[in-house]
Amino acid sequence: MPPRNQPIPPEERLSDVQRRAIVEHYKSTAYVDKLTGCWIPALKPKPTGYCQTTMFNSDNLLHRVAASLSGHPSTGSYASHLCDEQRCFNPSHVVFETSVDNNARKGCRGKVVIKCGKCGRRNRGSTCKHTPKCVRPVFELN
Repeated sequence: MPPRNQPIPPEERLSDVQRRAIVEHYKSTAYVDKLTGCWIPALKPKPTGYCQTTMFNSDNLLHRVAASLSGHPSTGSYASHLCDEQRCFNPSHVVFETSVDNNARKGCRGKVVIKCGKCGRRNRGSTCKHTPKCVRPVFELN
C-alpha cells in the first residue's frame, strides 16, 4: 500500500500478466546490445530519454514496468538503470532504489581493464562499489 497522499504508480495498477505482456511485446522487436545485454525498444524515446508505452489504456515508462516484474514495490522509489542506458528495459538491468542510490550510479564505470605500460599485461578489476553491481561494458585503460 502506498504511503498516505502518494498516488499509486501507473505500473502498479497493471496486473503481473499485463506487465509481462508489455515487456514481451517490446522485447520481440527490440535491439539487443551484444556487449551490454541491454534491450533497446523500437520506440522513439521521450525528451527525457525514456521510452513510454500506452498498452492497456495506461501510460507507463517501459523501464519501470520491467523493474516492477521483480515484485518489489515501486512507490516512492526511482527505477535505476544498472547499465546507464535510459532506453533499456531488460528486467535484470533495472532496479528500484532511493534517489540517493540512483544518483550515485551516474558516472560509474563498472569493470575496467588496465594495461601495464611496461609489460603490456592486462589486469581486470571492478571500480563499481554499488549493490547490485552496475552492468557496464569493459573499458580498457592504457
